[in-house]
Amino acid sequence: VEATRSPQLGGGVQIRGVMVSDFSQLLQVLKAPTRANHVRVLEFEVGTPAQCGAGKISVNPWSRPSDLTWPVTAAYAEEITSCGLTLSLADALENCLPLALQRLLLSYLIAICKESPMACQQLFIYSRGLATVASLEAAASKEARALAAELAKVCRQQLSSLDEQRRTSGSESSWVGWSTSSYELWFRLPEKGVAKVRLQGMQMMKSAFDIGGSHLTGGRLWAGSVLLARWLVSLVASGASGRWPLGDGPILELGAGIGLAGLAAARLGRRVVMSDREPVLLDALQENIRLNGLEEQCRTLPLDWAAVGRPGLSAKLRRQKFSAVVGADLIYEGRSDAELAVGVLRHALPFGGVAFFVNAIRHRKAATSCLGDVLREALYEVQEATSSCAGVLQELLCGEHEPDQEYYFYAARVPPSTADDQL
Repeated sequence: VEATRSPQLGGGVQIRGVMVSDFSQLLQVLKAPTRANHVRVLEFEVGTPAQCGAGKISVNPWSRPSDLTWPVTAAYAEEITSCGLTLSLADALENCLPLALQRLLLSYLIAICKESPMACQQLFIYSRGLATVASLEAAASKEARALAAELAKVCRQQLSSLDEQRRTSGSESSWVGWSTSSYELWFRLPEKGVAKVRLQGMQMMKSAFDIGGSHLTGGRLWAGSVLLARWLVSLVASGASGRWPLGDGPILELGAGIGLAGLAAARLGRRVVMSDREPVLLDALQENIRLNGLEEQCRTLPLDWAAVGRPGLSAKLRRQKFSAVVGADLIYEGRSDAELAVGVLRHALPFGGVAFFVNAIRHRKAATSCLGDVLREALYEVQEATSSCAGVLQELLCGEHEPDQEYYFYAARVPPSTADDQL
């Protein structure tokens, strides 16, 4: 846990009858959670824009905290839970601990779980924590039994406030497909800290078809959106120093789905408008904006690319004064999709700007390389690169359904529109 300060305990405080002068003994029994089959967090070390942000990817990052904070606030409980500390505390319960330390550990877990439904969710799904608590209720000292019973009660109350989807989401070891719909991703920038994004996806049965009659694809996390988010974070961090600066205006995300790229940019202070055609996805975007506390930075926009030339919508886009447009996995049907997506740029960037797109190469209905061709036909300056989706991303987000997946990366410089273009 980074950037947390110890309470000024002075001569000590009592926590549930246990006198505590510091948390050193409790810290010594904490280890990395042993639930290796569960993906809790993906952490990305963000590289340079020239590398499209590529860097090391870690699963379930954990480090022993230098200290703990008391009292436990809601924000602190969420932070240490995302860092795996709740699971570490649950693991430590399985050890033979002195009574005072056992009581302190249980008291700290109760404080965390009272403030964080996510902590209760982790104990419910990913760990043997509640089973351990049940065994303590049966076999431990009277004091520990009472604390264990209270912890179990707190968890039940918190979990009852979550709907069925959120309570059980994330219970699989893989993020592939629709069985998992809760995600947390960290983007670590050298010397600039970490941008953390939490996402709630949607189960397939909630919205099986889009308004055009095709299977809805935007309700889950895809590798393309992760690659775009990492690239976008690197561009935001580089400011005006890179070859393709984002400019000072808001960023428009096309086909935002559940909103990872836009939320990551907003986490770093950028203003973002996340657009999609599907009402159910716009609702999901609003929920994820709220989940991340980014209401001041983000807006949503219903946007049908085929209707972008209509006077009212075109004027609305023009008034936003966007300086950049981004999108991931926009091309499924081939050239027709590419022409529609590129057609948005003339209306969204009438004063000029840049566009960044990431698109899968394999396992789509038609060739996706046409996006670069259509960008060049529009007389935009284009730079492109390709990258394989290997390792963690291939395993977690592509899986056997998209073997050996690869991605195009496109950067395009859009000049200001001429008077004729704006007619």
